[in-house]
Amino acid sequence: MLGALALAVLIRAARLLKRQPLTYALGGLGAAIVAILLARLSGSAEGYFLPGTFTSAATVVVVPLSLAFRWPFVAWNSKRGGG
Repeated sequence: MLGALALAVLIRAARLLKRQPLTYALGGLGAAIVAILLARLSGSAEGYFLPGTFTSAATVVVVPLSLAFRWPFVAWNSKRGGG
């Protein structure tokens, strides 16, 4: 858990030094913190993988809905307005 947190902090620091956008680095750091908290609360390392399990389950639900409504899933994930 500490390794994952340290790596997330290092990636954020590298983005700061390169003056790159921090959006994804902060999201990754936040996700790592949530995963670590879930693992600590559950008392087992398997809890670390719960956020990924929830994300995958949401994808399984959203993709068929996007097909049913004829609005591709990728359109939901992309920026609108092109710019």
